[in-house]
Amino acid sequence: MRLLVFVEHHEGRLQKDSLGLLSKAASLGDAEAVVLGSGVAEIAAEAGGFGARRVHVDDDVLLDRPLPQPRVDALQTLLENEGFDAVLFASSVLSADVAAALAARLDAGLNYDLTDLAEEDGELVGKRPALGDSVHVDVGWSSEPRLA
Repeated sequence: MRLLVFVEHHEGRLQKDSLGLLSKAASLGDAEAVVLGSGVAEIAAEAGGFGARRVHVDDDVLLDRPLPQPRVDALQTLLENEGFDAVLFASSVLSADVAAALAARLDAGLNYDLTDLAEEDGELVGKRPALGDSVHVDVGWSSEPRLA
């Protein structure tokens, strides 16, 4: 399974929640990372230490401000050129905006607020709380790329 993790950064550092998600992705399959921003080439290399077998970098002044739309454009181009089974996002306001806009643009399924991911019978399965957090349910996707 080929997984792409959207790795966020702030003030010259990759965000810990994104790196944790990257490590989880690496345990499930071929994990790759994408780092988008201005002046991010140096810090992007750190993602390799968290399981990314390849790190895609879009270092562009247009990505300097934390706005979702330029990131959606960059991710769409990457997905069209590379083809991934799933794109994973850590839990943040920017990630939520980017994931939702990308799902709308690609007409793709988005499961957000997952607490875990697993591979079962070759398929990616999300785990999330339901019914007031009294149970955890398995969720899936009906199309690719899967966004989570």
